[in-house]
Amino acid sequence: AFFRTCKYDNELRRTNYDLNSIGNRPLLKLAGSPDVLGITIDTLVVKFKDDPRNHLGDAEDPHLVEIAFSLDVESSVKITNTSEGSVGKIIVFLTADVIPSVKSLLMGEDQPFEVKSSLHKWPELQNSDVLPGDTIELFATTMIDHVAGRQYRMHFVILYENEMGHLFHTHTLVPFEFQTLMLSPTRTMKVSELEKAIYKITANGIINNTFMKPLSPVSSFEKYTEVESANIRENLRDLISDQPLE
Repeated sequence: AFFRTCKYDNELRRTNYDLNSIGNRPLLKLAGSPDVLGITIDTLVVKFKDDPRNHLGDAEDPHLVEIAFSLDVESSVKITNTSEGSVGKIIVFLTADVIPSVKSLLMGEDQPFEVKSSLHKWPELQNSDVLPGDTIELFATTMIDHVAGRQYRMHFVILYENEMGHLFHTHTLVPFEFQTLMLSPTRTMKVSELEKAIYKITANGIINNTFMKPLSPVSSFEKYTEVESANIRENLRDLISDQPLE
């Protein structure tokens, strides 16, 4: 009878916890796409896919190039609370170019490779209590190392809690797509000159943010159980040893 009572009490506590999470759930999400404020090029390599003398470099016969780079993208994001009556307190705001599994990352489970991220924690975040219907602005630097085809991605993760301490996260993925580069030489150019010209156009296009455009963001949301929340808080203590989260 004692063990049955303990089991029943535990199940009742878990049920009440889940019901309170659902009934007092803030819903934080990005309002639109991030606003790119600046881009720093760490590495940039531009290579011709074949002999440039075989192409005119116009729309009908473009030069075919391969571009590899790593960037630091500074951006501002607006975060809004779309719930009707629950305050959302941001615990961690994280951005990266690749995240295999947000939940596994937050819970400290093994990742297939190291996630290079920029992480901001409470109390570094200013005005991190987001009231229902309100919007705040946060700033982030995303390190871009992984480029697939003509796209790279920026991941934004908001870990937050309600007034009862229940944890949630919002994960927004924003793909960026490269524009087609056009170069129409006005005079006969040596291959070395053409290489420098394409490199310069590519670098200027990246820095001035005219070479890429954001596609439609995709968001997903997660509600954590009592046990999962405890695991996340313990993992965050290990990640941020100088700032325990209570």
